[in-house]
Amino acid sequence: MLQRAELLTTAEAAEFLDLSPSTLTMWRRRSVGPRYFKFSSRSYRYRRADLESWISQAVNLPKWLQA
Repeated sequence: MLQRAELLTTAEAAEFLDLSPSTLTMWRRRSVGPRYFKFSSRSYRYRRADLESWISQAVNLPKWLQA
């Protein structure tokens, strides 16, 4: 079960990612960006671990540097 401390609001997730909250809102509408949980039509939460995972997967490396 998710612990409350694990979940970040859109504003907190945006701050963590150094983005604006509106960017995360736009990404949700386009079904892109980090994984999120929807609790109601106006309540979304992000797990810090999912944000960290998304960051690590979003890095663009040249093919010769990829393992």
